[in-house]
Amino acid sequence: MLAHFTAPGPPARLTEKGVAVQATQDRSPVPCGDHFHVPVKAKDRFVDVLLDPEDVARLGGRRLSLGSHGYVQVFDDGRVHLLHRWMFGVTGRGYAVLVDHRSRYPLDCRRSNLRLVDGSVSNANRAPAYAEGVGAYPTRSGRWQAKVKWRRERVYLGTFATREEALAVVRAWREEVAPESIPPPAFRQPSMTCYARGTMNTGGN
Repeated sequence: MLAHFTAPGPPARLTEKGVAVQATQDRSPVPCGDHFHVPVKAKDRFVDVLLDPEDVARLGGRRLSLGSHGYVQVFDDGRVHLLHRWMFGVTGRGYAVLVDHRSRYPLDCRRSNLRLVDGSVSNANRAPAYAEGVGAYPTRSGRWQAKVKWRRERVYLGTFATREEALAVVRAWREEVAPESIPPPAFRQPSMTCYARGTMNTGGN
């Protein structure tokens, strides 16, 4: 009986982020706790997308690739779909429902990191440092106007002496009226060190 043999790739190295990088011929999904690391072709390298076991089974060997926009794509029924939308059946064009990555990390497609939202919630899910500065606009009088655009409507909250006061009012409005418009906490990349394969993973950048 012949033993299964996988040709070894070049020695693994560590990137500046401490992520193991290794060119290897083993492209099978690797279990990692309650999810899987699934290899995705990205030009001349591979990255890993995180998926739940049931979604790995549903893929059934369908081809995955990384688009230039940074999202994972799946080839199905003769067409290319964004993986996170395909998982929820949100495909095609002109849809009003979006699939949002809570952590803003496009390679984490575990269902706990995905949610169905409208365009306003999706647009609000940006880096907290950016979102915290939105909503205060200078006026000709030198004061600051507090204004929020939410679900196609502009909400004017008054003018204030300083930018900080205007932003505080905007923040209070979001917390009381539209808490879903507040971005989740700062992004933390999931650990990529709980398996031995070391695929070519650079964190999706």
